[in-house]
Amino acid sequence: VQRIRHTAIELYTSGPSFTLAAGGFRTGPQFQAEFGPISAPFGAGLGGDYGTGVPTSLIVSGAPDQDRLRFMRFEGQTEDHGGDGRTFDHNTCMWKGFACGINFQIGDGLAGCTFDPGSAPEWSFLNSTKCDATKNLAPFYVVRYLVSCDDKSLGCQDNGKFGFFEIVDAATIPDFDGFRSTTVQQNALVFPGSLGDIIAAGKGLGFPPMEPIKQVGRYQSVATGDLIWFSPTAHQRDSDRSGIEGINTDRGRVPPISKWPFASGDVLNSSGDGVVKFVNPNTRAALTWDFGDSQHPKRSPP
Repeated sequence: VQRIRHTAIELYTSGPSFTLAAGGFRTGPQFQAEFGPISAPFGAGLGGDYGTGVPTSLIVSGAPDQDRLRFMRFEGQTEDHGGDGRTFDHNTCMWKGFACGINFQIGDGLAGCTFDPGSAPEWSFLNSTKCDATKNLAPFYVVRYLVSCDDKSLGCQDNGKFGFFEIVDAATIPDFDGFRSTTVQQNALVFPGSLGDIIAAGKGLGFPPMEPIKQVGRYQSVATGDLIWFSPTAHQRDSDRSGIEGINTDRGRVPPISKWPFASGDVLNSSGDGVVKFVNPNTRAALTWDFGDSQHPKRSPP
């Protein structure tokens, strides 16, 4: 997992067969027009400088076409701006191989693939070796949990879906049928209907009950064993929440966005003080760039 925070945020997670990239959120204009003592931001109709996020997307390792929209994605809240293009917003929910959001879309790279059903219509599963577009690439499984997205105030499109998907390297769990059944069995209650349901599930974290699109869900990953507490619309309702509300019983493991360092994760870390540490996730070898003194930058080891 890798997080980067600047004016907005970027998030990445990967395995041998995939990369997931979360697109962040829209930011306001950075340029200012000066009218005497008055400063005003340029707007979209004035050649404006709005920053837009991009969809939260699956990128398949080894695919000849690396278009990030080709396979599957959450577009988040979208808005068309005529000739100025389209913005994508509130794409901030990601953990290890896991992503949640609203307005799910399947790309043409997987359009002809068969998703096997689970025990309820919300569940579906893909074995990449059974799909023409991915059968010769590093194998992976997909689990999706999607529910109708009807709340227009939160950005739901017509006939939209919200929920989550997880990408799992097939080499870690060779039995696809076992993966399907275990996933559903250990996730019988994804969106608890009440606080009592949460407590009965064994993890009473005190999240309030509400309709599913505004509610905190729970999903236990077969791949990592993590119990992920998530909310697909958290960032729409609170700009300091990413949508990953907690991991296992520790809500503090994923702090509010405003508390994130400039860079944090398995590869790149920096508090924003000019010192950047790179770590090889396989060998754990480290390299540090120190720009604390801009006139005398240092690298260690040399």
